[in-house]
Order: sequence, then C-alpha cells, then structure tokens
Amino acid sequence: MRHGHGVMGTIASENADTWTLTKKDGTTETVTITPQTTFGSKKDPAQKSQFTVGENVVVRGKESGTTITATAIMQAKARPATTTPSVSSAPAPTTN
Repeated sequence: MRHGHGVMGTIASENADTWTLTKKDGTTETVTITPQTTFGSKKDPAQKSQFTVGENVVVRGKESGTTITATAIMQAKARPATTTPSVSSAPAPTTN
C-alpha cells in the first residue's frame, strides 16, 4: 500500500463521490472523493464540477489496491508528445 502518492489517468466516469480513471497502461483505478478532497492547486483552485469525463488528471491520496481515497485532484499538465519532433517540417529553402 502506498501513502500520499499520485495516480495519473483519464476520467472514464463520474458518479456522485466515485470516479473511475483509466491509467496510461489501460488499467483502471477507482477514486473515492471525500468532503476533504481539494480540487486544483493553491495557485489555480478549481471545483469538482470543472472536471469532466475524458479529462487527464492527477489524483493524490491514500491508495489501497485499485482504489485511491483522494486528498487532491488536479488537472494533469500537458506533456510534450513523446514522438521525436520533426525539425525539418518546413520546406527546405531552394536556391535558383
């Protein structure tokens, strides 16, 4: 059992105080939301209603098996694509 760790995933479903996340490896995690769960960050606070199905989130809390009791839920920061960027995407200059 891990304490205080984060789980990153995409919100697959939302019901009252339980959300299901689909993690990057395809497995699911059940997120239990309590009255103490905070949303967003100190710098950018949010409300529970601002999180929607299909959104990438990071959930911090107490994890037990495939369930995490959330202490904080934040939007996941967009990461750059893992593919190698094409440096020569613009046409090469031509000389006449």
